[in-house]
Amino acid sequence: MFRIEALALSLLLFSSSFGLKGQTRKLSSTCPNGESCVSDEDCKFCTKAPYQSCDFNSECSGGGNKCRYNSGSCSTSSGPTSTTAAPTSAPTASPPTATSSGVCQDGRICTSDSDCKVCTKDSSQACTADNQCSGGGNKCRAPLHSCAPSSTAAPTQAPASLTSAPTTTGVYQVLNEQDLPPYNYDVSAGNPLKGFLTNPLWTPHANQINTIPTSMDYYYIEWDTTMIGPNTFDWTHLDSRLNQSAEVNRHAIIRFILDYPNKGSYVPQYLIDNGLQMTPYTDFGGGESPDYSSSLLLEAFEEFILALGARYDGDQRLGFVQVGLLGFWGEWHTYPHSDWIPAATKDAVVSYFSQAFSQTPLQVRNPWTSAMQAGFGLHDDSFVYSTLSDNPDLAWFFWPSVVNSGFTDFWQQGTMGGELRPELQSTAFSEGFPDPNNDYEQDFDLCVSTTRATYMLNYYAFATPGYEGNELTRAQNSANGMGYHFQVTTATVSSSSTLEEANDIEIEITQKGVAPFYYPLSLKLSCNDGVEFQLEGVDGIVAEGSKASFVFQGVPSTPACLELIQLSLVSSHAYANNPVRFSQGNTNGVVEITFEIPP
Repeated sequence: MFRIEALALSLLLFSSSFGLKGQTRKLSSTCPNGESCVSDEDCKFCTKAPYQSCDFNSECSGGGNKCRYNSGSCSTSSGPTSTTAAPTSAPTASPPTATSSGVCQDGRICTSDSDCKVCTKDSSQACTADNQCSGGGNKCRAPLHSCAPSSTAAPTQAPASLTSAPTTTGVYQVLNEQDLPPYNYDVSAGNPLKGFLTNPLWTPHANQINTIPTSMDYYYIEWDTTMIGPNTFDWTHLDSRLNQSAEVNRHAIIRFILDYPNKGSYVPQYLIDNGLQMTPYTDFGGGESPDYSSSLLLEAFEEFILALGARYDGDQRLGFVQVGLLGFWGEWHTYPHSDWIPAATKDAVVSYFSQAFSQTPLQVRNPWTSAMQAGFGLHDDSFVYSTLSDNPDLAWFFWPSVVNSGFTDFWQQGTMGGELRPELQSTAFSEGFPDPNNDYEQDFDLCVSTTRATYMLNYYAFATPGYEGNELTRAQNSANGMGYHFQVTTATVSSSSTLEEANDIEIEITQKGVAPFYYPLSLKLSCNDGVEFQLEGVDGIVAEGSKASFVFQGVPSTPACLELIQLSLVSSHAYANNPVRFSQGNTNGVVEITFEIPP
């Protein structure tokens, strides 16, 4: 068996609302921050959302903001370099030579994922080789997923609409959606990094009912179990939780807490001994809240967060990290004491996490401006109760607050999750929910489609007796309806543009889900005789209904290959026993295609 890493041989054709644009031009110069360009216009970027594209009128593709120049003009450069993709072992026919240029989701030319990183606080700055912003004071991170392989230079102007033009010549056969395995919603149930989950400390793995598949666990981590002294840490407790989930092929979502009302304070004792002031309160059962303006506390936050990121950023055992730490339950509020957490403290915590994490997605409870600008996601811990409203008197509800913040497209790079309101978990999928006379209750599926939710904490779904009958069916469908769904919608075989006695195979993938996959995701083509090809960039198919085409060049034109092509999704972050599956095909989520043998 051999495998050809043809990372530069796909042509990604995204819908115009997400940044890849229509005309193709050779970009041979650079903006001051290193982005490729052919004119000063190419150096513009969206000030509030640098991952959005700039259209003809200098408007941001997501609306609500103008593009501005990227701190200078377009100057001549040598352009991107080229490499040759080598197979892991000698194939029957020599593999094609591939240029390594690709595109980030905002249309920038790239040769690797690192080229898609941006400076979170000032996107006009360049990213240095060690992931520092050229102006200092912040880390670069990659809000645009990976460098999507492309067979052309990045297009630079967005048309009103974009359709998939033929990318191959000498076409032998085209299989459209009706010719391919049908869309099968159920095949992908339990896909990694999405759906319902619970805390195994509430219901142990062995006791959880399995009527709804799950791929994740949730943990509160008490801060004082990990930070035991100045710049001194004990990771044993956290590792035990992560390992507990990894043993059953589940990713963990974690939130560090230091103040849990009615349960106690988890502030490290050394901080209190060194003079950190604690304020008693009686709200929600009572507790003690630290002085969030204390330099002693801020210094501890910085040491802890940077150490956490250095050890765990990109750790396969982690799915998502909720920033937590501040306020009651780590939810960034101390209601009704609205002045206990200074804005400067929230901004500092955002900055520390931005510096510490560039791979594992981060989330905050509410759309705090600096967190949204840094590409963080959100978690609504009262999902379906005070989530949606058009009533201006209820503008404090979760989604109206997101709308008012101007960051409704945060889900393009930051994950949406949270918790189904605990006291409503048992009734949220019943016939009478939501109550039409209760402005605080909303339909679960409507909340998912509006907020673009990927996961929800729902302990009731896994504890006896759980959902039954029609409620179980609704809960199963709603769980599977969150997050991503991918379908192969077109497959084309044509004569090879690079080799004799070989073919090019173009595969179109459509996003059928409400949210993207938030880690790098590749498409693998496997022939029945063991020949394999792999292309990156499936994670770049973001919006529901958007498409991307991947061209595999030099596929052997033999019956052993073409009579049974298997298409599968590959993520290094997924566990081998629970891979990412297409929402179609066989029970493994693998799409099998048979092509006619070309004459």
